[in-house]
Amino acid sequence: AQTIVASFFMFYRDLSSQKRFVHLSDGEKLVLEITTPPHWKDTDPTVVLVHGLCGSHKSPHIIRLAKKLYQKGIRTIRLNLRGCRSGRGHAKRMYHAEASDDVWQALK
Repeated sequence: AQTIVASFFMFYRDLSSQKRFVHLSDGEKLVLEITTPPHWKDTDPTVVLVHGLCGSHKSPHIIRLAKKLYQKGIRTIRLNLRGCRSGRGHAKRMYHAEASDDVWQALK
């Protein structure tokens, strides 16, 4: 029920974020959307959120989770896979199941 309701009604506002690029070994780029709470320190936790098929950093479930973490003082990094949302135009290839190395490169 939560999935269906959330797909039809937007009960959220997106969080402001800073855009950072991850340069991949094949010359393409991924885009990270980083949301940092006001009093966050380098020693505080950071959570990396990766969207699913046909998603992005603006997927409703990703925004809801990022907002809850933000309210708890946790920084979130929403990773846009190749060609998704703010990553459009920065990668010639599309993401797929075998591109898990992209996530590893972003984490590094």
